[in-house]
Amino acid sequence: MGVKQKFEFEEKIFDNGLWLGYKRVDSPDIVMRVDVDQGRVYEEESKAGITHLLEHMLFKGATKNTTEIKEELEKLTGRELSAEGDYDTLRFMFRMPRNNLESVIDLFFEMFTNKQIREEELEKEKIIVGNEARLYYGSPFLDFLNGVRRKTYPNHPYGELDCGTNETINSISVQDLIKLEENGFVGSNTKIVVVGNFDPDKLIKKVDSTFGRLKKGNPVVPISEVQPIIPEEIEGSFEAQPYISLSIIFQIPGIKDKDRVVMDTIGWYLGRGANSRLFRVLREENQICYSFGIDRDVHSKYWKDHYSIFASNFDTLKRSYVISMIKDELDKLRQGEIDSEALKRVKHGWLLTFYEDEVERLESQADNIIKARSRGYSVNEVDYLVRNLTTKDLQRAAEKYFNDRYLVVTITPK
Repeated sequence: MGVKQKFEFEEKIFDNGLWLGYKRVDSPDIVMRVDVDQGRVYEEESKAGITHLLEHMLFKGATKNTTEIKEELEKLTGRELSAEGDYDTLRFMFRMPRNNLESVIDLFFEMFTNKQIREEELEKEKIIVGNEARLYYGSPFLDFLNGVRRKTYPNHPYGELDCGTNETINSISVQDLIKLEENGFVGSNTKIVVVGNFDPDKLIKKVDSTFGRLKKGNPVVPISEVQPIIPEEIEGSFEAQPYISLSIIFQIPGIKDKDRVVMDTIGWYLGRGANSRLFRVLREENQICYSFGIDRDVHSKYWKDHYSIFASNFDTLKRSYVISMIKDELDKLRQGEIDSEALKRVKHGWLLTFYEDEVERLESQADNIIKARSRGYSVNEVDYLVRNLTTKDLQRAAEKYFNDRYLVVTITPK
């Protein structure tokens, strides 16, 4: 297929369950990423948003010592420290000159295991987090989107905002945060990735002497299972909406392994260039924009475990036509009407983009190593999986995931 590269990395599991993935790259910088399995899907309903609040508190400098640690880390990395969380992961990313790696690991471990939180600092931060939560409520448009989110994941944390509500945030105490840190920030729930130019033996020794000292703990378990979508057509009309947009949303809960690669490939097959009837008819002939995607949506990048087909920029009269055409293409997939030559071209383009866009940057390489761990397949296998996909693989995935349980969401200008 003309794509000869291969993405490889090493991994080690420590006695306490901590997972380390690492890849040597000739670069003056090193990227380190630390992921902790914590987030909204593991939280008690009455404490919703506690992980998000703890994320804020980690950098607050509860003592003079932690303030100094934060300042020293920012000097070593050359940038302000930050964390990012979503429904099931709290992640920290560091980029630094390669000579600073061991010092950064030492300092971050000290901050990571700090359990001193001042009551007055917590109360101040609750106000900030509460104000963040209010950004997602209070307007007809946001209330509509939150309603769609709940219908996508009925009676599940994915259907709610990961930052909680003012009521749940205000109920969280210092002891609640310390308990979360003690029980959640453990080896079994922690993954570390390092990409750059370093000595692997020294890295393993340093990680073992710091994060390897975390207690093993127990792997976290989601508080509830994803419930099936109740099929529905949902419509909203808003003055701020400049054009008609349409989303067809399917659930794909717990998708891993080969299925995820197949569903990504389906997006390419249905939506890219001359291979795609949708491209020719919707985009070229009718100037209608559209996209396909896993774990992403035009309205919320943090939605999980759903596959969204999105179209926009068409008039009301064409709505039924657009829906009908998309459904026809999905029916063809389910029935096995798939062009093998077009699939061959799609696989080639998929691999080129994977290597050019995903592998070149250190941060992207770190992200791919984490994906290998969390999605249940090795990134080393992506090349093999894509090259060996068949029309039968696409048909099987379409039959499994493009079922009759989906939402059709239409937003129109008022």
